[in-house]
Amino acid sequence: MNNVSNAFGGIFVRGGESIALNNIVWANETLDGSQVSGNIVIRHSNIQGGWEGIGNFGSDPLFSDALFHLSEYSPAIGSGMTGVEINGNLYNSPEHDFEGNKRPNSIDSYVDMGAIESSF
Repeated sequence: MNNVSNAFGGIFVRGGESIALNNIVWANETLDGSQVSGNIVIRHSNIQGGWEGIGNFGSDPLFSDALFHLSEYSPAIGSGMTGVEINGNLYNSPEHDFEGNKRPNSIDSYVDMGAIESSF
């Protein structure tokens, strides 16, 4: 019995090139262990196993709970960017996180990686 829930990883791109910024792609069950597949440019993201690109790294994000909040020791805190320029085009991160909180959090001036801005 195959218990693989996603054969293509946390990000799968079919077709044209895509851009990803400030993501955490971690612990997805895949056929080959890769977290990302396809034609994609990823910047300032935490990808399990690593991924080539500016500002990317592959360290345990240290989530504090099952809802993907970052613990105060997470390497993803303050490691994101408000925007990047790629091939002359500017790509901005959203002004608010998944829970509607302002990005970056008012306690600092740095964007966190992931869907939820931390209060650390």
